Amino acid sequence: CYVYFPFFSHNMDEVNKCKFILTKLLWNKEQIGDILKHPKCLLWWLQCYLANTNDIFIGLKDADGVVRVPAQIQKVKDMPKNQHWKPHICIRFLHTLLVKMEEVMASVNCPYTVYKFVYDSYSRCIKFKIYKGKSEYSFLSEKYIKHCKEKTKHE
Repeated sequence: CYVYFPFFSHNMDEVNKCKFILTKLLWNKEQIGDILKHPKCLLWWLQCYLANTNDIFIGLKDADGVVRVPAQIQKVKDMPKNQHWKPHICIRFLHTLLVKMEEVMASVNCPYTVYKFVYDSYSRCIKFKIYKGKSEYSFLSEKYIKHCKEKTKHE
């Protein structure tokens, strides 16, 4: 077995021993040359980077939506090679965004409040909008909020 995942384990030592992979599917409508030149490659690389995943399996679906040839395994560390995008720029942007989010949301203590962050490419800055309290944008369920409050009440 290539990957073992203890689905309901609360033992972080056991979870940290696991090898995680990312799987993706593409339609094989046209002949795809180098799969790493696909426009989605940057997004896949970012997902893998954030999840500290070393490998990605990419399957090609035919017109029936069936993968008939073996999936290709790619090493995540090799994905940025010979690309038009640069990993360090992506990481710098992510770091800038996370720092901004931390600054803006440091005093928020409401499970219903939602912040919407948007990158404005014209002004080259990150903008945000706040939806305070319970609103149409609130997304945490009452059950989840109750569960979190019970878990943190004892700590």
